[in-house]
Amino acid sequence: RVLRTADSVTPGLPAWQVLASLAAFASVYAILLAIWLVVLRETVRKGPDVAGAAPTVGYIPSSPGAGPVSAAQDGGSRQGAEAPGRAGHGTAWPAGTEAAGSGTGEAGE
Repeated sequence: RVLRTADSVTPGLPAWQVLASLAAFASVYAILLAIWLVVLRETVRKGPDVAGAAPTVGYIPSSPGAGPVSAAQDGGSRQGAEAPGRAGHGTAWPAGTEAAGSGTGEAGE
């Protein structure tokens, strides 16, 4: 048995009520879209909060070319003190830089 469109219509529901319901639904979502666009615009205008940003994990400020890629390319032969907690593993901090934290590499300090 097939349900025909004529049989599925509610007889007591006028077309203007369906249209009013659809218009109210569309209006609410149009208002929400407008609010979201205003908030998005203000967020983009403000830009990122660089001062409050957390540093990248494992990043140690140093001279150019002293990053992990350059250390891997030259076999880890950087000049300087051994990295904390990595003595004898061929990993050294670039000269003139300090590791983040207490310098021991131990957890909880």
